[in-house]
Amino acid sequence: MFVVVTDHTATTADPARPEAAWKGDRASFKIGRWLEQVSTTVLESGDSHVIVAPLPGDRAVLARNVPRGGSLVAGPPLTGVDYRAVARPDGYTVEASFPWASLGLGTPRAGSMLALNLDVSDAVASGPQRGQLAPLVSTNPRRTSNDAAGRGRWGELTLSE
Repeated sequence: MFVVVTDHTATTADPARPEAAWKGDRASFKIGRWLEQVSTTVLESGDSHVIVAPLPGDRAVLARNVPRGGSLVAGPPLTGVDYRAVARPDGYTVEASFPWASLGLGTPRAGSMLALNLDVSDAVASGPQRGQLAPLVSTNPRRTSNDAAGRGRWGELTLSE
């Protein structure tokens, strides 16, 4: 994953609470098996929501959410991930590489289909709403939440050689 974000007012997450990485600016993706029909009430076993959030000093926090019924909740940490965020005068970049096995999606093969949704989220920088979601850019323009109702709108990704 490589993302370049323009944001003149960065809002960083709390490094001591990776499960709350969503309370700062972040780049994230949701990934799971491609299914022709999905539930609108329960997320699929094996789905993941992976977040990389910038921290001061060109650091980042990594978090993973997993399904619990129709919602995504804090999940076990990802292992073997190489990730970082680098501040720029007009924002930040996020770069991460994930061992395929860490995503729990089986063995990658040419022609395998996955469901994927990419997001860049901006958090309110100050005041009583600090950390709340502000603008969101997503490959799913109708995305409004991280629940099962949106699972059917994740994009289709076909692996190639």
